[in-house]
Amino acid sequence: MRGGLFTTISAAAGLVAFVGDYVIPFVLGHWVPGYSHLRHVQSELGTVESSVRRWINAWWILFGGFCVWFGVGYAAAFGGHGAPASAATSLIVLFGLGAGVGGGLFPQEPGGTETTAGGKLHGIFAGTGEIAIIVVPLLNLWVFSPVTSPLLWWASLAGFVPTATTFGMFLGGKRARPDGVLSYVGFWQRAYFLFLYLYLGLIAVEMIRA
Repeated sequence: MRGGLFTTISAAAGLVAFVGDYVIPFVLGHWVPGYSHLRHVQSELGTVESSVRRWINAWWILFGGFCVWFGVGYAAAFGGHGAPASAATSLIVLFGLGAGVGGGLFPQEPGGTETTAGGKLHGIFAGTGEIAIIVVPLLNLWVFSPVTSPLLWWASLAGFVPTATTFGMFLGGKRARPDGVLSYVGFWQRAYFLFLYLYLGLIAVEMIRA
């Protein structure tokens, strides 16, 4: 791992992004009448009918910028590990641009309304970014060594399964029966984010420590 002030600041930006994207939607959701953190996805906070749409969409754009910054810092720290590190860097940046910047610039429509071009772009950007970031733990199995970086290697191995599983439950929840366990789509999305951000946050902490 290559350290330095830039890597440390990039890692700190990542931590701000990961903690903020878990806390800020939770706080803002309490200001939206009828919004349920268990039943509703975070994107519904950014629709035209949401009283906090300006705040949440602005945050997602900022969040995306922080993630891109974190990705550049990741490249500075682990870029010497060849193609897997380069691919992981690209996917982290894609996550920031898609799920963050793209999702904030093109809000989702309110539930039950016709999907517009902007809403389709929201789905494409956010979906592409979220799928991209899931692959990062697998790539990191070739970036980190179980000998020289055992914590990050084992975290990559152990972190992929719950992240991918809860993401699959989140996707399935969008078409689930209203009385089924998968219908708590908001819960599954937040569980997916929890596992993802814990993993990425661990990488950020190790970047700072180095």
